[in-house]
Amino acid sequence: MNADSLGLYVHIPFCASRCRYCGFVSNIYDHDFADRYLEALRMELNAQPLTERRFSTIFIGGGTPSSLSVRQLESLLKMLPLGWAKEVSIEANPESATEEKLRLFSDNGVTRVSIGVQTFSHFGVKLLGRPHDPVTAQRRVAAAAARGFHSVNMDLIAGWPGQTASMLLADLAIAVDSGTTHLSCYELMRLPGSELTRALKAKAIPPQSDREARKFWDVTERFLGDHGFGHYEISNYSPPGFECRHNVNAWKGGEYIGVGVAAHSHLLGARYWNVSDAAEYVRRITSGDSPVEGSETLEADEKARETAVFWLRLSAGIDAAEFGERTGICLEHLYYKELPYLLGAGGLEWRIQAGRRFLRLTKQSYPVADAVLIDMV
Repeated sequence: MNADSLGLYVHIPFCASRCRYCGFVSNIYDHDFADRYLEALRMELNAQPLTERRFSTIFIGGGTPSSLSVRQLESLLKMLPLGWAKEVSIEANPESATEEKLRLFSDNGVTRVSIGVQTFSHFGVKLLGRPHDPVTAQRRVAAAAARGFHSVNMDLIAGWPGQTASMLLADLAIAVDSGTTHLSCYELMRLPGSELTRALKAKAIPPQSDREARKFWDVTERFLGDHGFGHYEISNYSPPGFECRHNVNAWKGGEYIGVGVAAHSHLLGARYWNVSDAAEYVRRITSGDSPVEGSETLEADEKARETAVFWLRLSAGIDAAEFGERTGICLEHLYYKELPYLLGAGGLEWRIQAGRRFLRLTKQSYPVADAVLIDMV
């Protein structure tokens, strides 16, 4: 375990409402239950198997952490070991990222705010079931940028039904003009159990074509590249120096502890995860029981393959020498069967930089990256 790269993930499951595309673990915000949840979170955090909780990065995600009250957010930030962290991120939504809460974040060690806008289109906001209006979203992003955080991220979704390339370009232009230093641009996922997925399956809403979805990739990369944003990960863009450290550590197979309902951890060669029901999570913690629902320890080859698949999400690719140092396994030996085919088919390529060899996805394979990576699992 390396304290210089150990991450802490804190899951806050509450939201103002449930978006139509959402299939994640979340609960509609209830003030009293949120108090009980935070107390359970404090108890779990204090029980972690570390004598010194020196985390390099802390990521408070959800759900929507900003849906908590100011008092609850103060309590949350006080219970976290923020002092050693080089990066402290918190997710927020426009409807709850008030000036008072943004000031609370900046005054208490938060260095990075991630705002879930998804789109500034009035039509898109309604289709996706977002609980804010586009004007408020733009104002809140600008307010976050003005607070002086090291980085302000904005989440955008591309490929929702009815979206056009000009709509996406408008979203990207507003994002850049609002002062963001990081953009997470995701293709709409058909998550099981979501209202939008059910509507698409029932053909109540026509989906985007694959051709149109590919166009969105090209539009995003070209526009953001022209404005100084490097495409450093499949879905993430930033100018140099504004990459999300917490996520980069995870993508390279680094270790992290997750606390809260449904949180996952990767520590000392093992993976374990908490129960996915918030009420059951609180019950277990307050009764003195473990919230852990399951665990696994991967064999060396399995762990190396998992590390490679996540690491390939980074546009720089896998540093072959560093991969060998981290995993104890030679990258080319690990994939001696798969590499000739994937290199020949144009899904992967070798790149030499400063005398070091990197294996990476080719640009043309980005829109179909999952199809390439599945061969490497």
